[in-house]
Amino acid sequence: IIINQQTLPKALVIWLHGLGADQNDFISFIERLHLNNFMFILPNAPFRKITMNQGYEMRGWYDIDSLNFKTQDNLGLNESKALIESIIQSKYNVLNRPKLFIGGFSQGAALAQYIGLNSKFEFTKIISLSGYLPNMIITDNKSHQKILAIHGVYDDIININLAKRSYEKYKINKNFINYLLDNKKIKKFDQFVEISKSENSDAKVTFWNIDGSEAEMCGNALRCISSLILNKKDIKECHIETIKRNVKCWKNNEKIFVDIGKPILSWNEIPLKENIAMPSTLEIDLLSPPCDLPKFSAVNVGNPHAVFFFDDKTPNLLEVGKSIEENEMFPMKVNVSFAKVIDN
Repeated sequence: IIINQQTLPKALVIWLHGLGADQNDFISFIERLHLNNFMFILPNAPFRKITMNQGYEMRGWYDIDSLNFKTQDNLGLNESKALIESIIQSKYNVLNRPKLFIGGFSQGAALAQYIGLNSKFEFTKIISLSGYLPNMIITDNKSHQKILAIHGVYDDIININLAKRSYEKYKINKNFINYLLDNKKIKKFDQFVEISKSENSDAKVTFWNIDGSEAEMCGNALRCISSLILNKKDIKECHIETIKRNVKCWKNNEKIFVDIGKPILSWNEIPLKENIAMPSTLEIDLLSPPCDLPKFSAVNVGNPHAVFFFDDKTPNLLEVGKSIEENEMFPMKVNVSFAKVIDN
């Protein structure tokens, strides 16, 4: 079924029905959207035996064993993917390559995401209504694909918690960070902070460095986030989950405090390079320094820090900071600080 057929649509939308339904299921839904300059294609899934339904034959994009989705019919998924791609191919160039959207409901939503994250076609957005993300390898060029996922809290067919877990494989990663850095519409940044719900704290926070690696801690970011939580909830104390532990944050006289734990001064726990341990971590010579540098002090306050104390003029941190950060002495990299004692 084609809705709003035209020669030059603003967008082409592929909409996929759920298990046991057919192309007629969403006609009224689409007509109520009043997107008259969007052309919709509603394909039919082939008939196939569905294991979960005692082998009963019905329209389905792929076979389903049970609603825990521990097994996956990759053959069926790929057959349906090829079918949908052939439909897109037959229309896309003829319609002057409009914007592409793909979406669906339930099993159709799962297939839409499987196609959208694997296809040679570039989709403006994937829309999932009460669906889940099938198991797949998401390629680098699809790591920034936009997905709109809408799910009913009391869905008794595809449980919302199962759906949430399925999206964990598509969480923020190195490729997404690189995408943001390359996006001219976004201001440059030194760190990306992901805030999500936590089961046992007020929030869960993940810190991303600009090279795509995860940082263990950032005190300044925690103060900003805890300030938002404390003010929004009108409370004096909150706890934030990080990759290592839960961090206590509190407000006192309008100032925000964060308990990042006791400083770690042990060579192996900071950590510094093995097999060259010195008696103290207070005064250490940097191996292969990029310029003339004094000894540095090493400490871990949530993540490794190297502090260089200068008596006179300091080098340009922007020029030498990265080479110090990636020095062989720091297996987990390091935060670099140049300091000068002003008053004892």
